[in-house]
Amino acid sequence: MLNSLKKYHRVKSRLSHISRGSLAGKTSFLKKLLPFLILFLSVNIVDAQIVYTDVVPDSKSTGSYNLDLNNDGTTDYLIAHTTSGGACNHINNYIKISPQNGSQCKVQVQEAGVVISSSLNYSGSGNQNMASWSWTKGTYGCVSSISGSWFYVGNGYLALELVVGGNTYYGWARLNASGAASFTLQDYAYNSNPDSSILAGQTCPPQAVITATDPTTFCAGDSVILSSENCGTNLSYKWK
Repeated sequence: MLNSLKKYHRVKSRLSHISRGSLAGKTSFLKKLLPFLILFLSVNIVDAQIVYTDVVPDSKSTGSYNLDLNNDGTTDYLIAHTTSGGACNHINNYIKISPQNGSQCKVQVQEAGVVISSSLNYSGSGNQNMASWSWTKGTYGCVSSISGSWFYVGNGYLALELVVGGNTYYGWARLNASGAASFTLQDYAYNSNPDSSILAGQTCPPQAVITATDPTTFCAGDSVILSSENCGTNLSYKWK
């Protein structure tokens, strides 16, 4: 970003030394230059390397799914649907996730666009409850109990913290849950740059948008501030 600022100041310095002529001439020159300058300042995030996997067809499971987030042949998360006998001939249903090999997850449902990074609270515990529906016998008959934030959730996201070879990566997995009776894995992704964030649902590097805080037509000696805002960490920019 320092090199970008140096380039900007060189352009600004060039503008301030325009030979003195008519104001109309200067304005005409700047009107032609500014569209080029705005284009020149268009930037894109070059750090984020998003590796996206679409599960085709979507994997609906009443058993277990071995999620290999980085597709290296090693299971990173085990998502499982299990059952047990409940009261009054009902069936108890559970959907649970167990991180593997030192990885962690945030089991609560995340919405699209949430920043997944080291700022979230993760757990590496096994059999973390995503959704459950169980039955017990009470004083006045059978009583059902529901727990877990994934119960009947469509298009929710798991926040994942993957640990491989001593490096930490952040990613997401998108699922649907039919109550606690089954789950469907739709797709998943992670940022292949260690310790770098990703947005829930993000499938490609974010594109920066340049905003001018003042009019882009001005006279010699004046200036305009150009800014770009992106959420996330470890981001860098390049001039185009």
